[in-house]
Amino acid sequence: MDTPARQRIALGGIGGLIAALLAFWRRRRRTCCDPEAGAWSGPPDFSDTGQMTNVDAFAAYVTEHDPCWRTQPIASALAVIGIDPTSADAQDPFTVQQGPSAGSGEVDVVLTFEVTDDDSVAGIRYQLTFVDGDFLDPTEPGFRLVAGLRQLRCQPGRGQQDWGTALCL
Repeated sequence: MDTPARQRIALGGIGGLIAALLAFWRRRRRTCCDPEAGAWSGPPDFSDTGQMTNVDAFAAYVTEHDPCWRTQPIASALAVIGIDPTSADAQDPFTVQQGPSAGSGEVDVVLTFEVTDDDSVAGIRYQLTFVDGDFLDPTEPGFRLVAGLRQLRCQPGRGQQDWGTALCL
């Protein structure tokens, strides 16, 4: 005896199954990536205050090219500054710090480069903040750049000796 209630339950079960399959397909589709996608050719633009002004352009690159490194915050940070995370250049000496911001889904990555071949700049530091896509939407994996800051440390007599946003002289 098929009652309307049983029919609704059966249809709800099928509908639930279809919804689960669609969610799986979307997630599967978004977890595939292009292993050939290299670094963003940007380059990043920074204002006089050191803030990255073209964060949206980087986001558009990631959306269009779907690079595999988008799921790794350090690799994504390297890509922001134009270093292909899959190349030998990604092995150049630099210091990396990574830390989560409590409960926000954000990950802060700091890349510090010592500069030895410039008479004015002694070091460059990039502070990049990403939001984990899984935190926002599990069907959209990867890290999304939300802010970037560039700071410089100058050679003696050429400007600030601590990290700052002013250009070295």
